[in-house]
Amino acid sequence: MKNIKKQNQKFKQLKMNFSERSDTVGLDSNGEEEIEWGELTFGDKMKMFNEWSIVIIIANLFHIVGTVFLILNSSAISKNGAFLIGFGTFFIWTSIMRYF
Repeated sequence: MKNIKKQNQKFKQLKMNFSERSDTVGLDSNGEEEIEWGELTFGDKMKMFNEWSIVIIIANLFHIVGTVFLILNSSAISKNGAFLIGFGTFFIWTSIMRYF
């Protein structure tokens, strides 16, 4: 529980105002310091993204490309299409681990 509170405090500190484009660091409406996107470290930027969503996007891309290969219906291409659909399915099943 403490870890979640620390993460929430960290995200409050990293809150950015995308509607304003200024080089100055000011205070937002809550009186907290605003930090520009360019000032964040790579690690802080990656905390904004959910890694499971990236896995699901990759799986969906594999499914789309594999389906296109299967629609083309060439024997050499359809083997690759089946491989891509299988690999995409593997990623989807792997993404279920986020619930455990």
